[in-house]
Amino acid sequence: MLNFNDIDLEQIINVISIEKPLISSRTNYSKDISSRHGEKYNGFKYSPKPIKVKADIKRNSEEEYQSALDELSSALDVQGECPLYIDDSGRFFFAVPEGDYEEDKICDGFGRIVIEFVCYVPFAYSKEAKQFDGDYLIECMNEGNTDCHPIIDIGLSQDCHFVQVENLENNKKILIGTYPELVNETIKEKATVLSDNCEQTTDWTAGS
Repeated sequence: MLNFNDIDLEQIINVISIEKPLISSRTNYSKDISSRHGEKYNGFKYSPKPIKVKADIKRNSEEEYQSALDELSSALDVQGECPLYIDDSGRFFFAVPEGDYEEDKICDGFGRIVIEFVCYVPFAYSKEAKQFDGDYLIECMNEGNTDCHPIIDIGLSQDCHFVQVENLENNKKILIGTYPELVNETIKEKATVLSDNCEQTTDWTAGS
């Protein structure tokens, strides 16, 4: 399976192999403290995960081959990170194509190509969405096996002043909107600033 940005690339190419590291390369950090033996461990980070796809493109004519290349180019021409599925596990990476696509032309209508993706967040996300319904407070748990940035979509069934997302482990918060000021009356926002059918000129002010 090879699906990128909701496009089934296997309808365009015949996948030979997909290469990716089991775990992205890890960089450890430490501090060298004077008068102390060795160094103090100070955390680590994983590098972006590279994914390399080797594939064949085979068509009955050179014209159809070039058309397939154009179709592939359009599928890979994205403006930002998109979901990339490389197997049937239901998990996906956020990826973008990187570099030039190495093409090895074998004969008319047939060639091999190498496509490289880079996943700047080196973790896979689950396709299965967790839906939580509530009025005021909802607690969501990370059910994966590593810490990573969550994907949160919020749908509102009625007007509200703000939405607050809080990490209960470190009490860090993100506030979208503003707290209401109880001393001021809340006025519902309107998109229409002026509405006039312009059927009369009474009370108009003369101008140049």
